[in-house]
This record gives sequence, C-alpha cells and structure tokens, in this order.
Amino acid sequence: MSKYYSLFGGTTTDTEIQVAQENQIVIGFGPYMLQDRYVIFQVEHTANGYLYHLVNLDTKEIRRTDILEPLSKKYGIGLYYDDVNHEQMDAMEVAALAY
Repeated sequence: MSKYYSLFGGTTTDTEIQVAQENQIVIGFGPYMLQDRYVIFQVEHTANGYLYHLVNLDTKEIRRTDILEPLSKKYGIGLYYDDVNHEQMDAMEVAALAY
C-alpha cells in the first residue's frame, strides 16, 4: 500500500483505492495551460496499489500513473478524472488506440 502526500496541494492519495475504471477519459493538465485527454485502457493492481495505463487521444502516446485526482478538487498540474460527470469511450475504440 502506498500513500502520497502533496505538500503544495494539501492532499493525500491512497493508491489502494481504485478511483477510475477502464475506458474512462482522464484529463491531463500541464504547464502553460496545456491540456491533454487520455483514456484508461488497463487498470492493474500491484503490490503498491492500482496502476492506470493510459493512451493519449491525440498522439497515441502510452503512459502509466498511479496518481489520479478528482477534477472537482483540481489544484495544479497533474492527471484528473471527472468525478461528477465521467466520460467513457467504447471498448472497441480504446482497443484500436492502445493496441
């Protein structure tokens, strides 16, 4: 089990709690108002908690993360899932993107 503490955001993230599911859209916020959209194509449970495998919807870049924060509590750069109105993609579309 892993817990991450953000000194700047004042939040705690427990990776043993699954916060998003496969085929769900995730929004990545970067510097200079950069915004990317990802879809989760695989959720893996490891000894350290949940690991999310993502694919960028524009560039098809694949990345992994274990920290996803709720969009309603956005505080800066990072990956956020929409905890109020989450958006899903069709499983066949996700498979075509990721594989």
